[in-house]
Amino acid sequence: MTKSELLKRLPAVGIILDALKEQGIHQVQLTSIIRQVIDETRQRINAGETPDTDSDSICSEVIRRCIPANQSITRVINATGVLLHTNLGRAVLSASATDALIQAASTVDVEFDIKTGKRGDRHSNVSALLQILTKAEAAAIVNNNAAATMLGVSVLGQGRDVILSRGEMVEIGGQFRMPDVIEASGCRLVGVGATNRTHAHDYINAINDQTGCILRCHRSNFDMVGFVSDVPSATLAEIAKTHNIPFGEDLGAGALIDFRRFGIQGIRTVQESVSDGADLIWFSGDKLIGGPQAGILVGSKRSIDACKRHPLMRALRPDKLTLAALEATLLEYVLMIEENIPFIAALALSIDALNERAATVLNNLPSMPSVTVDVIDSTCAIGAGAAPTVGVVSRSIRILGCGVQRIHDALLAGTVSVASQLKDGCLLIDMRSIQPADVADLKSALQEVFTARSAKMSNP
Repeated sequence: MTKSELLKRLPAVGIILDALKEQGIHQVQLTSIIRQVIDETRQRINAGETPDTDSDSICSEVIRRCIPANQSITRVINATGVLLHTNLGRAVLSASATDALIQAASTVDVEFDIKTGKRGDRHSNVSALLQILTKAEAAAIVNNNAAATMLGVSVLGQGRDVILSRGEMVEIGGQFRMPDVIEASGCRLVGVGATNRTHAHDYINAINDQTGCILRCHRSNFDMVGFVSDVPSATLAEIAKTHNIPFGEDLGAGALIDFRRFGIQGIRTVQESVSDGADLIWFSGDKLIGGPQAGILVGSKRSIDACKRHPLMRALRPDKLTLAALEATLLEYVLMIEENIPFIAALALSIDALNERAATVLNNLPSMPSVTVDVIDSTCAIGAGAAPTVGVVSRSIRILGCGVQRIHDALLAGTVSVASQLKDGCLLIDMRSIQPADVADLKSALQEVFTARSAKMSNP
């Protein structure tokens, strides 16, 4: 097709506006982005490229660039195969945690002692549950694990040297680096060992009268294999105790149960860290625990009291909604009904249950020319930087053929947005990462897209 013919095929702004009028996008924003997309497509044609110029392609690109009007947070069905998807809000809250949020939206005793009528401790209820679960002496909560790291290092290091293995100088999302945190806390980083191997004598040789603490940071978002060596936490705790300095451990994701029951190896529990003798341990609430975003600190009463007294606590403390949802989540563990937590329930699903879920979604799905749909073995990721080398067996609906990109885009832009995965020229819709309540809506979304695309392909 010639350049002139491609330019003539470009749709008018009004045609795209009319096609997208039901998308809930503010018209001023929509018009601006339509013009931008059409202008860019025209420039590509003039530069000798042959981009898609049909209305569907222009519409897909416009939708991708738009933010729905008045919807800063929109429900999305997570069919990506990542169980704890950071960009989709990580853990789905349990029914009890959701109910607790609704109750906490009213006036509640977040920092009020009903028995005495005086000011109370906002950490008390959650702290009591964490003491039961982890056997730690005390606990405190902040708004996320990055905050817990900053507070923990500040309390333990006290502006002095913090000893950390070079193999644990990690960077997590957003270029958040452990060396920078240590520096920002007013302490000095002392790196020991090599990137791949650190030994007990490396820590011992680094201790002097300027040492504030020994720190261990779990490599939660990557792993190292081969010629590697680490010092066990119990050994580090003993070294710290011998030299009368504290030992802190950043567990990253953290875990309150043994994940080997799901066939997942190598996930260290908070209870193990407490038993090994760390003075202060911190971890996330919205990853392996399956609760709201929070930073959880447990450890000795002395260390936790120091955290509560630290000036940073006022800036980092959690609100009533976080505390309510976290308390309800932890109570599921205390009552040993943790499979009420959606993340844990997803791990527990059998292959038969996943096949049944896929069959329900595909039942009576309209056929589409040049498109094949089947169900295949797949692998889920835990996500959120937790257990990065672990894969969980799953089942996925696979869509092959022409137009899978358009099907993917249409699912995202649907009445209920569906996030799926494009891989190796196929569209994959994972059955383990979706929620039970999503099955009916996912079925409707696929039916809507297939019906619309089939009609368009049959009547071009």
